[in-house]
Amino acid sequence: MDTSDLGKQILINSISQRFKNNLGSLFEPINFQNFDLIMSNVAQMPIDRISQATFHDHGGFDGWLYLDDIIRKSSFFLVRGGYLVLMIFDFLGIHERTSKSIPCLQERLEINGFRILDEYSYYKKVRKNGQTYRAIQQIKKIYPLATFYNFNNERISISENIEEAFVYLPCIISKKK
Repeated sequence: MDTSDLGKQILINSISQRFKNNLGSLFEPINFQNFDLIMSNVAQMPIDRISQATFHDHGGFDGWLYLDDIIRKSSFFLVRGGYLVLMIFDFLGIHERTSKSIPCLQERLEINGFRILDEYSYYKKVRKNGQTYRAIQQIKKIYPLATFYNFNNERISISENIEEAFVYLPCIISKKK
């Protein structure tokens, strides 16, 4: 469900008075308020130069530029027991590292006082000339242990036929301890 679907569901269920939508740059517009839920789908494509991508895809050299900021700051803005929901590319490493030197999501969440509760996911086709396709060399260089998937939902290495590949996009639900 993307954020526009969530907004429709809130209105449909007549509970819009219980939700507040904040638009801004990460945590800038919320002025130290506390929340029960923070959802994020920030830019996370590992791109070494911003000129290679539109701004909305650029996640820094390794893809963690904004994700780390969201995870770290969410622990201050969530109430105890609050939820952090992240949409994240599987190749960045969810439960296991896909690079020996770069911590996976689970490690980053635990350091900041979160634990993973659940995971919902879908597969997205790697489009020729799409941003994932254009960043594939950077992904292979930084995340050599990462895999993509083929049409039969079987893991394939990034070096295999990328035109037939799908990227796994889990939505991770974590809870503040």
